[in-house]
Amino acid sequence: MNLLHRWKQTGISDETRRTLNRLASSINDALLTNQIDNARLHATQMHTLSQDHIGFHSYGHYLNAKVCFTAGEKRPTIRHLYLSLMAPYGTVRRRLRAM
Repeated sequence: MNLLHRWKQTGISDETRRTLNRLASSINDALLTNQIDNARLHATQMHTLSQDHIGFHSYGHYLNAKVCFTAGEKRPTIRHLYLSLMAPYGTVRRRLRAM
């Protein structure tokens, strides 16, 4: 029980969750209108804020891969796709270390 309580304390707030949802929407909107620089800026912000949430961290790397793919960058696309698979491991490690 104590472990579960401490796990919840290392998570993200509801406000951060709403911000991440808005950023994800902004990234998708920017990609639809081909505003790659704007999408990249939002993706960087999303990555910074999502470090302590397994789902958002993975989704952030996936959106980064979409931005890189749209920009025609093959290696960064592959790197972010790989990181989207590995992000849950990194998030769990980081949160367990914080406990």
